[in-house]
Amino acid sequence: MAGVSLPGLGSGLDTARIVRQLMQIEARPQHLLQQKVAGTQQSIKALQGINSKVAALSAAAGKLTPGEDTAGAGWGAVSATSSSDAVSTASTPPAGTGSLRFSVTSLADAFFVATAAVANQEPVVAGNPPTLQFTMADGSTATVSPIGHDVASVVAAINKANIGVSAASIPQSDGSSRLQLSSKQTGADTSFTVTGLTVGTEIEHPGSDAVIDFGSGLTASSASGTFHDLVPGTDITVSGLAENVTVSVVRDDAAVTENVRAMIDAANAALNDISAQTKSTVGSNGSNTKTSPLTGDSTVRELASAITGAISSSGVSPAEAGVSVDRDGRFTFDEVKFTELLAADPAKAQELIGGLAGRLTEVAEAASDTSDGTAPQGIAVPVHRAGRGHGQAQHPGELAGRPDRQPSADVDHQLTHPRTDRTMYGPAATGRASFVANQVATASPATLLTMLYDRLVLDLHRAEAAQRQGDRQGGHTHLTHAQDIVSELLASLNVGSWDGGPALASLYSFLLTEMIGANMACDADRTATIRSLVEPLQEAWHAAAMQVAGAASASTVA
Repeated sequence: MAGVSLPGLGSGLDTARIVRQLMQIEARPQHLLQQKVAGTQQSIKALQGINSKVAALSAAAGKLTPGEDTAGAGWGAVSATSSSDAVSTASTPPAGTGSLRFSVTSLADAFFVATAAVANQEPVVAGNPPTLQFTMADGSTATVSPIGHDVASVVAAINKANIGVSAASIPQSDGSSRLQLSSKQTGADTSFTVTGLTVGTEIEHPGSDAVIDFGSGLTASSASGTFHDLVPGTDITVSGLAENVTVSVVRDDAAVTENVRAMIDAANAALNDISAQTKSTVGSNGSNTKTSPLTGDSTVRELASAITGAISSSGVSPAEAGVSVDRDGRFTFDEVKFTELLAADPAKAQELIGGLAGRLTEVAEAASDTSDGTAPQGIAVPVHRAGRGHGQAQHPGELAGRPDRQPSADVDHQLTHPRTDRTMYGPAATGRASFVANQVATASPATLLTMLYDRLVLDLHRAEAAQRQGDRQGGHTHLTHAQDIVSELLASLNVGSWDGGPALASLYSFLLTEMIGANMACDADRTATIRSLVEPLQEAWHAAAMQVAGAASASTVA
């Protein structure tokens, strides 16, 4: 080993320089990955923003898109009014229009009965255990069994039973109380009978329907007090008696116009976001071009073209209804022009704007569909790409500045499987080899170096032990494997990349020569000497790898 003199850890290895080199090499792919992840995250955020705006466009346009039998909910906006405070209205688009005049002659009420007054704790139900049997107007029956015979026990049991009947204890002036049983529903057909009471009923109030009279013998009734679809899409609820009530339901042109405005605004919001996320700006001197997260993404640009392209179909344009596209590719909406057409020819307004809405809905749904839409696909792809490469190992050759050098598959396999192991364990060795191959493939450069040195020292230990036992074949196997590792380390070393490179190359060459001699002579002492030279190198690489790992961890936390 004459001529090889290296300071540091007794191995001749400049650990400080190695640590700096490893730090730089470890940091380079990490920084590149961080930059790529940051860029990908920006792209994802941009796509998510576009996707949300396109989904909003889909919702807004969907309200105005004609269905098979309807013009779209957005066209059914109406304004319903009542001339009486005793009558209220509620409309659900799409609703029809019309006017009604009527009088409220009856209100909806619930059936109830009340018993004679009884003193506190006086039994009101017979039987042991006490039992009440209810028979409803539709013929169904229900049984209730209170825990006691008194009014309080009966009230608690009935209210807990959920049989469509409620119970209450009505206090009287003399300290007694009445048991009142009421139907939970209003209407003429809500009566019931009850058996099992020990006290008779003194009050019975029949249920009733709400009735409105249109005159000339024409009436309508409702058990609940709410009349549905007397005007399509509008509910009329009566809460008091009233005469000559007028309910009017008219088209709400202001609401329809606002629905169209919302669709146009949603389309422009999507276009503006796409433009912002795909634009590039060139500096005043013609250089320093600034790009956006999705600059160059043709799919997103095609989406913008599809949105603006929806303005017309087969030569039919909604310009007559006040909608057009300006020179900047944005939608414009002339509300005055639209409302004039809506008032003069509602069918024409619905045809033009409804056609545009249908085309925009088709484009938006295709782009924002959660399974195969343009924007969700775009979100998924960058995430997948960002994940690739993380944890992929660099070989020690890259640590020395020679990424073109790659270890042979045999050396990678031999890292934990000497040749004798391959046939000894059969399928088990194959499974273990797969695990080890994965460990090697996902190791960092520093970790891979320590793995190589650990295996090298282990092979030398095993070779020495075999030689001392006179096992020439075993010694040969382990020394040959050790030679493979050192040969790979030497081949992957860029001698000119650092000051200690030539000396380390000389050391590797010396080790190879010595191992060949120890192998030929089956010399255990010579093998032990080789191991004593390698172990300080092993310690140095472990020390360097620990510092690299610590720095990387600190960088991640930061």
